[in-house]
Amino acid sequence: ATYTITATVDIAGVTKTASTTVSLGVTYSVPTAPAAASGNVANGATTTATIAITAPVSNGGESIDSYTVTVTPVVSGSAVTTNSATTSASVTGLQPGTQYVATVVANNAAGAGPSVTTSTFTTNPGLTTSSATTTEAVGVAMTPITATVLAEVGVTSTFALSGTLPAGLEFDTATGTISGTPTTVTTATTVTITASVLIGSDTKTATTNVTISVALSPQTTLTLAGGSANIGDTVTVTVGGGSGSGNITYVLTGGTAAGCSVNAQGEVTSTGAGTCIVRATKAGDSLFASATS
Repeated sequence: ATYTITATVDIAGVTKTASTTVSLGVTYSVPTAPAAASGNVANGATTTATIAITAPVSNGGESIDSYTVTVTPVVSGSAVTTNSATTSASVTGLQPGTQYVATVVANNAAGAGPSVTTSTFTTNPGLTTSSATTTEAVGVAMTPITATVLAEVGVTSTFALSGTLPAGLEFDTATGTISGTPTTVTTATTVTITASVLIGSDTKTATTNVTISVALSPQTTLTLAGGSANIGDTVTVTVGGGSGSGNITYVLTGGTAAGCSVNAQGEVTSTGAGTCIVRATKAGDSLFASATS
């Protein structure tokens, strides 16, 4: 602000005045560095963290407007920057299973002050599988289900399985892979894979579920071919396709001829002119489900 100061002086009965202008103002500076800061990762959080900030000892004579937080991977990757009006800054867009450090500066009308750096903190890793739900066939080698840990380069992982796999399947604790040839029909069963991941000096875990059921394989298409004959003569139907060792049975399902019949050998006769319609069924066995023509 600018002020004018005027002096009035009586000199031997004569009044004289003199004046001068004075400008007064208040100066301020940037804040000092935040007193402390720390990174915190919630249980299960893979891409977010919270930076807790202790306010600077001095705000530089002007209130603090915001804090600028820059979170940088220790090993490799891109930094993430966010601004917070409070001393708790939420950071998003981080990578799973990655070590970070954060630098924090306080801002006021004079600008940004010096920074403080947190100690290292680590986001939780992620875990995915090549298939989350699958139905396999008895006697057929399954396509292995592989596990992938989502984390920074250079981590080491071991795996554990909770639950019981269908008979014939196995779990590799070094790779997290489920493989094998199922031997028994099994209703849907869910197992949990847990990865223990060493990231720097921190060991973090991640889990995912896999649901597996096992059924009999379908047979190849079962076909049935007939023919024509005189009334009273026999036509033997011919079966093609199908799989496995199951027995074949026949049943009459319709037709226009009178007196249609079919025996266990697939021999068809009638007492009148027209058609006889026959269906064949091949029973299932230990590997294949039943099939009908």
